[in-house]
Amino acid sequence: MKRFILVLLALAILGTTSNASWFNKGEQKEKERREYAEQQLAQAQHKNDGLGIVVVVLSVGVVISLAVGAAIGSKTRKDAKA
Repeated sequence: MKRFILVLLALAILGTTSNASWFNKGEQKEKERREYAEQQLAQAQHKNDGLGIVVVVLSVGVVISLAVGAAIGSKTRKDAKA
């Protein structure tokens, strides 16, 4: 009985250090899940980068529109007084 236990312990120790497939199936699934989550995160960050560029362009457009509108309003007011 002692030899049987020693053999099982030896197999368990050697199997985990050599990464035997029957000992690390859970680790493989966890690795696949982690890689999938990293891919999803990278895609989400890429979308956010694109949205950031769109927001900046629209903001600049709004500021330019406000400046042009103020200039037109000022000219109209001056023309109305004259």
